[in-house]
Amino acid sequence: MKSKPIAPWPFVEVRWIDSATSGGWAEIKDLPKPADMITRGWLVVDNDDYITLAGTYYHDDGIVQVGEFISIPRVSILPVNNIKVRKLKI
Repeated sequence: MKSKPIAPWPFVEVRWIDSATSGGWAEIKDLPKPADMITRGWLVVDNDDYITLAGTYYHDDGIVQVGEFISIPRVSILPVNNIKVRKLKI
């Protein structure tokens, strides 16, 4: 079996706060509150304004593509933790 290469980005778990909304009438006590979210993925973009995680990546013959991605504004991010990933034997 040969080992598949690991993605060229760190794999992370991000805790972040998401907005909440509702489109109808409600009493103040019933208004939605922001949600505490946890997302894991490959950290493919990391800049001063936001990070982008990808859940899936593909690379072959110099082509690199990502899928299932989410960009999270820095102002919403709580901790970011690295997760160790092992090479897969296939």
